[in-house]
Amino acid sequence: MSRIWIPGSIGGSADLDLITAAAGDVLKNAVIIDKDGNPLIGTLELTGNVADSQVLAGRTYYNTDAKTKRTGSMPNQGAKTAALNCGGSYTIPAGYHNGAGKVTANSLASQTSANAAAGEILSGKTAFVNGNKITGSMPNQGAKTATLSCGGSYTIPAGYHNGVGKVTANSLASQTSANAAAGEILSGKTAFVNGNKVTGSMPNKGALNWSGSNTTYSVPAGYYSGGTLDSRPSYNAGVAAADNRTNTNSANYKAGYNAGVAAGKSTQYNAASLSKVTGGNAQSLSFSATAGIYIAAMAGDPGHYEQFSVSGATVVSNIGEGDNIPPNGSRFGRIILLKVTSNTTVTINWGAPTKYAIVTRLS
Repeated sequence: MSRIWIPGSIGGSADLDLITAAAGDVLKNAVIIDKDGNPLIGTLELTGNVADSQVLAGRTYYNTDAKTKRTGSMPNQGAKTAALNCGGSYTIPAGYHNGAGKVTANSLASQTSANAAAGEILSGKTAFVNGNKITGSMPNQGAKTATLSCGGSYTIPAGYHNGVGKVTANSLASQTSANAAAGEILSGKTAFVNGNKVTGSMPNKGALNWSGSNTTYSVPAGYYSGGTLDSRPSYNAGVAAADNRTNTNSANYKAGYNAGVAAGKSTQYNAASLSKVTGGNAQSLSFSATAGIYIAAMAGDPGHYEQFSVSGATVVSNIGEGDNIPPNGSRFGRIILLKVTSNTTVTINWGAPTKYAIVTRLS
């Protein structure tokens, strides 16, 4: 057994057999003696490269300096958890994780909460609603166009419209085609004519009331709400005057009638405007006439002249009848006024044969 004297030691020596350190157990370049008493240069060298942040917080260690004890600062994150939506991310914090943490993606249904139905999605397009993929069925109407007149309507069809369609109102002129002028519209009233608003100028005359005897009345232009036109005075005056001419029992009528018949009989056929039938039992008289007024007289036995008809002329007046007509004073007769409007043939027919008939033009 080797011994080495160590000054100051008890007994002045040490048991070298107790030395167990080898060179690798002694710091590099440090010298000790081995169990044989020979110098032993250490080769142990600390070559760590860890930093404090790479050692769990609260834990201690040695790095390159065996004489300096260091303490770690790495955070202990334990078991981190997170939930992600589509497109989201989770930044894993620096530090130690114990392997029990978990990052979970949320369900598609929870990220596509919506309420669109297929009919609310454009046809041929797809979308996700509450986690389900839906194909749209909404019609694509494109650009709809329509024209409207006043009071009309256009039902916009269901579906998608691209914003280019247009509903156009027809022009007011095209919907108010008319021909009334201001003077044909009541004053103070308005109307639209060919797209323009026209204010009427026709005077409002109110009610028209008139009464007159043998007079004329010029009605002023304008609108009348009604009224009364009383012709009774003129009518009564005319009837009174006519009675003196047409009353068959009046002396005036009889004298005039008889004088006319007598004059007609004496004139015979000398006048170009005169046609007559004398003698016999003629039942009609025809003559060529131009436009004008004609007077016809008939005489015969009682009952021969009451019924008659006229063609080619209009009976203006059935003047009346008379009796005691010359030449024998035993004849009865009738006088009528005829109106002819164009060149024609006029025929007068009687209900029974007539002894005498005469016609002449008055105008």
